[in-house]
Amino acid sequence: MSGRIDSGIAKGLHENQFADLDPACRKRLLVLMARIAESTYRRGLQHGYLFAEKGQQMKIYPDRLRWGGFSLDSARMPICGTRMSSRERLDIQHGDILLTLGFAEVAERESP
Repeated sequence: MSGRIDSGIAKGLHENQFADLDPACRKRLLVLMARIAESTYRRGLQHGYLFAEKGQQMKIYPDRLRWGGFSLDSARMPICGTRMSSRERLDIQHGDILLTLGFAEVAERESP
């Protein structure tokens, strides 16, 4: 097995973790991940627009939120105070379609 990755979105995975998947499957997963990321980006943009429209100040600067070393698995978002994990947010936003696609793991809730 190749080296383990220690940070970023691939934290905890190994190099070439998905290399044994069929190339067509990898391409479809890339499309799915890109769509999830785009949906999440648009949701964030909507939230930012609502903050600006109401004249609310951000509790943390966006560049610090993105690059400030906050865990992407965080059970607490510094900007809005939620205690959901990133997996729980994925399940809420995209769980139904991921289950339909065969990702049974999405239904496995993490304990708080």
